[in-house]
Amino acid sequence: GELAVNLHEGALFPSYHGTVRARGAEFTIDDAPSSFNGVDMDLVFEGERMYLHNASGAYGAINLKASGDMDLNPVWGQYRLTAQTTKPTHAMPFLKTVKARPPPYPLTAMLQATVHINGPLEFPVLSGAAHAEPAGATDGASTSRANLRRRVRAR
Repeated sequence: GELAVNLHEGALFPSYHGTVRARGAEFTIDDAPSSFNGVDMDLVFEGERMYLHNASGAYGAINLKASGDMDLNPVWGQYRLTAQTTKPTHAMPFLKTVKARPPPYPLTAMLQATVHINGPLEFPVLSGAAHAEPAGATDGASTSRANLRRRVRAR
């Protein structure tokens, strides 16, 4: 793709325009428990905002898709992103990927989740829901559901 960066006279933050296409990308976010790999996405830049289009890949053992946008200005910027699993993931690799403490008993369920990332770039809020199905279930019956809300500190 092509990306133009413009800093107009008197402006405190640049303006971005263009599209960056990534195919099979790998990257890590500081302090995140796992890395992203096999990521395909289009990053569309318009002014001080970046849009995430057609994003899919893996976060550790979790296959997911994501969409949304975020402001690029770190002073007042906000996240507005949503990520969803694209297929059920075995519970133990799922928990290891997100560095969650495993339960004190064997867990053989398959997990699916949706996570929303909102709030300031410096202090995003993660919220969402996950549900578990018995491993090998074919009827899609949900046996348990958990909601989450967590505020994280960006570095």
